[in-house]
Amino acid sequence: MGKNTDNPVDIIASMLATMTRRVIEAEHERDDAIRRADDWFKNWKLSSTRCTEVEHDLAEALDRMAAMEKMMDLERMADMEDNPARAAERGGADAQ
Repeated sequence: MGKNTDNPVDIIASMLATMTRRVIEAEHERDDAIRRADDWFKNWKLSSTRCTEVEHDLAEALDRMAAMEKMMDLERMADMEDNPARAAERGGADAQ
């Protein structure tokens, strides 16, 4: 018997098996895609959180540096008022 003379029940069963296999493959692909998307989002969220933490740490460090510079400027101004000759010497050394 050739393909054209197969029993209709066998043809339907074969088609049903092929369709079932394709549906199962599609479900596996969908599940993998969902898992990859979830993993990507979780990694993105962790990276975003870490970037926010680093940004916060950097802002704090910059604030500390600015406060230190302001304190040093105030000390220099006080030193200039207390000892103008030394301030002039230091100014000359700073200019070089």
